Amino acid sequence: MQEYKKKLIEQKQKLKELFESCLNKAMKGELVT
Repeated sequence: MQEYKKKLIEQKQKLKELFESCLNKAMKGELVT
């Protein structure tokens, strides 16, 4: 159970980083929607 929880937290962290980098690009106007 502990291993599963750890993987879940790691995935959440990666998602968060991905989201933040996308947000940063959007703020700079690099991302066109």
